[in-house]
Amino acid sequence: MADSTGIETEQQLSLKLVVIKERNNVLFAEAGKDFVDVLFSFLTLPLGTIARLVRKESNMQPIEVGSLSSLYKSVENLDKECLCTDTCKEMLLRPRGSMEAYCKSLKLNIDDTEPPEYFVCNNLVKCRYESPVLLSTFKNKRCRCGNMLDKPISPQSSDVFDGFVKSNSIFMITDDLKVVPYSLNTFFYLFKNCGLENMSSVNEMAVTITKNQVMDLLKGCLSSTTTLTSLFLGKPFVEKFKKVEFPAFDSNANGSSKINVTIMQRKSNGKILFAQGKEDFVDFLFSFLTFPLGGVVHLMEGCSSMGSVDGLYRSIADLDENCWTTKEVKKKLVEPGLAPQFILSNQLLPIHDDFKYLCYTEHSYASKRSGFELRNEPYLTACYLTSEFREVNSFHGTCTALDFVDLKSETGNSKGYVKGPTIYMVTDDLVVTPMSPISVVSLLTSMSIPFSDLEEKEVSIGIKEGISILKASLTSTSALTTAIVETEQQLSLKLVVNKERNEVLFAEAGKDFVDVLFSFLTLPLGTVARLVRKESNMQPIEIGSLSSLYQSVENLDKECLCTDTYKEMLLQPRNSMEAYCKSLKINIDDTEPTEYFVCDNLCDCPYNGQVLISTLKNKRCRCGGMLAKQISPDSSDVFDGFVKSDGSFMITDDLKVVPNSLETFFYLLKNCGIKNKSSVIEMTVTVTKNQVMDLFKSCLFSKTTLTDLFIEKQLFIGSFKRINFPPCGFDANISCKIIVKIMQRKSNGKILFAQGKKDFADFLFNFLTIPLGGVVHLMEGYSSIGSFEGLHKSVVDLDEDYWATKEVKNKLVDALLAPQFKQLYSRSGTCTAVKFVDPISETSENSKGYAKGPTMYIATDDLVVMPMSSVYVLSLLNSMNIPYSDLEEKEVSIGIKEGVSILQASLISTSALTTGLSDLLTKVKEEN
Repeated sequence: MADSTGIETEQQLSLKLVVIKERNNVLFAEAGKDFVDVLFSFLTLPLGTIARLVRKESNMQPIEVGSLSSLYKSVENLDKECLCTDTCKEMLLRPRGSMEAYCKSLKLNIDDTEPPEYFVCNNLVKCRYESPVLLSTFKNKRCRCGNMLDKPISPQSSDVFDGFVKSNSIFMITDDLKVVPYSLNTFFYLFKNCGLENMSSVNEMAVTITKNQVMDLLKGCLSSTTTLTSLFLGKPFVEKFKKVEFPAFDSNANGSSKINVTIMQRKSNGKILFAQGKEDFVDFLFSFLTFPLGGVVHLMEGCSSMGSVDGLYRSIADLDENCWTTKEVKKKLVEPGLAPQFILSNQLLPIHDDFKYLCYTEHSYASKRSGFELRNEPYLTACYLTSEFREVNSFHGTCTALDFVDLKSETGNSKGYVKGPTIYMVTDDLVVTPMSPISVVSLLTSMSIPFSDLEEKEVSIGIKEGISILKASLTSTSALTTAIVETEQQLSLKLVVNKERNEVLFAEAGKDFVDVLFSFLTLPLGTVARLVRKESNMQPIEIGSLSSLYQSVENLDKECLCTDTYKEMLLQPRNSMEAYCKSLKINIDDTEPTEYFVCDNLCDCPYNGQVLISTLKNKRCRCGGMLAKQISPDSSDVFDGFVKSDGSFMITDDLKVVPNSLETFFYLLKNCGIKNKSSVIEMTVTVTKNQVMDLFKSCLFSKTTLTDLFIEKQLFIGSFKRINFPPCGFDANISCKIIVKIMQRKSNGKILFAQGKKDFADFLFNFLTIPLGGVVHLMEGYSSIGSFEGLHKSVVDLDEDYWATKEVKNKLVDALLAPQFKQLYSRSGTCTAVKFVDPISETSENSKGYAKGPTMYIATDDLVVMPMSSVYVLSLLNSMNIPYSDLEEKEVSIGIKEGVSILQASLISTSALTTGLSDLLTKVKEEN
């Protein structure tokens, strides 16, 4: 568009915003046809076009969309020799939209794909009698008759599409891009829903929208649910894609069309490294790039988990037909199809092509001499494409069906985009390359993955799995793991909910879920501290002073510890019951599986009367040889979780597990004052790995874990409540004592830090290796940690008949440190005792702990441990503005009772020393 001076000016749109002053958030925007048409056009864009557009510069930085961006890039990098024709690459990198004609009239159109050109046979006047007429969007193709498809043909000029909604409509658009017709009811509902009582709470502002801002709007709506606020009020834009569970698809999971692939998976964490498949698998993935965004959301039943996209899609489905330019346009937007020529002959996902043009021609005759003969030769007088059948008014006209030439094949017999019989490798983030042993070795080497941690599996991909991979490609950079592994890793749980209180009365579950719950008790505290700071549906959390203790180990200089292996031992502590956890349907422990090594020269080792064994490969045997020969437990040692497979259990809201019985059922109903069935409802929920992580986080602080997770869906972690310590039944006169000096404030009794030798640092570091169940047992069932007391008590009370073995109950009640227990190694008919090498000492058997002496260490009140430093002490006192006159030094002895108190306090308080030593300090004060 040019202004009066002839200079090109940029197209712009106007938008009115209503902004909540106090929160600085957009309440809604008011817009007409032009802006709403632009929003709705986003849903017509093929995913390949979106992947190309969002990596462009605009006011906002380029972004990547899940694994879709890497899939797009792998097509760019793929050698043409792997593709069926030269046009396949252009088809995938610049895919056609099936609703291009509707987008031509947009005031601001960000799609930079070239307008389509259509070509028919050069000799159409004769060829047209053969129905259907062959049509191409590329000029270099050949007709059935042998002539080239070079004759341009255009849609009929009367086929004009004026966008999507009517021009006289006014709409309200919420911050997450839900579009509704303007009405007073909606106006007042939005105000009331946000707690606004009068107009003084809001401001009005008018904004101008340019093409660059439309590009930002597209980027934002893919990842943000506050798109308008982020774009126009300058708040941070790009959020991480939120992991949302896959809905139960209605698609026929048992359909005959299946794609078979081989996946290479890590045993330790279930992550898929790559999948190996034939051309049908790659065609299936590449076809994602041709799918329109609206068609994808339709396939996912409105649950794409992409920012504001779902809200925008629902607006189309809900918008009254009177708002649309035609009835047909709404149907096309609700379920947009593929553009012509993009449908695969073996299309796995149920998405159709959408093209209804016919070829209309009229011809006349002209006399033409051929040698001595004069002939009447036909020639075309009219030739165009039409979307509706037209009556032919003369013998010289035809209206013929069209068929697109197959651009994916020179012979017209193609099934897809890539050539077979090549085998292809697809990484977890959907990078596609031809299979190569060198590329596999390179991938494994770059990730430092031992072969022992790999396993191969055959997987069949049907419609349900295909939709899961498509969805994961939009929201995750681990698309294969998210779709294949995490959807496999699901458990079903039945909840009985008290309607009046909106609380879970109890859940009914079998072995799989109960085993997952009991596995929590086997996790060492170091693993607990590491897991809870990970992202899940719930935010990362910190546990008392345990999290800062864990972090201080991460930050501690290696020179302070006995060997280089200390960090791995403390930051990735071994689970003494990991063998029992291997069979869990969902295992949140991401610690690498334990490997065992014995002497390279085992048969001739002079010390083979007691075999030395190590969980680390770099240790030395007594004979001088290396402990490098890998050894595995007997394959007959199979541990099938914790409880028997035929058990049925009831689980209360605070995770007490009891066998399913009528007596317990009626007791729970009576205990909650429920008198009839109408007071409760039943519901079935699906539990994923992410939700198990949430369950674990919740049960560390909450006694209403199931309600929090499945009913109220509280994703914010509250602080731990201080609970009085129980009287511990330990002998306080035991001789083992640790002497430390504490620096305490006179004014409030708070301990600033404690100073001690290596035995004090080792004592604290050792917390990270103790299993959670062992901690609760040490505290005689009074841990004050959320629902864990109830869970541990369930283990104690559960009858032996419900356990997989008699031994497993004892191990869960008093979980041991790993690997401090006797093991046997069978060799040539002999059964020889084994002894674990001491990994925390270079001298194998003489270590007394993790930290080196004679260095002095200090531990702050929240258990940050570091070597003693006068400069740090001075800095600490200055930062807290504490006068020296308010300080006093005391010497205290820490025995078993005080040790258990500090351990308990580390789990519930960020002032572990003050809390854990409070009884001792009171006693010292009284004695003085």
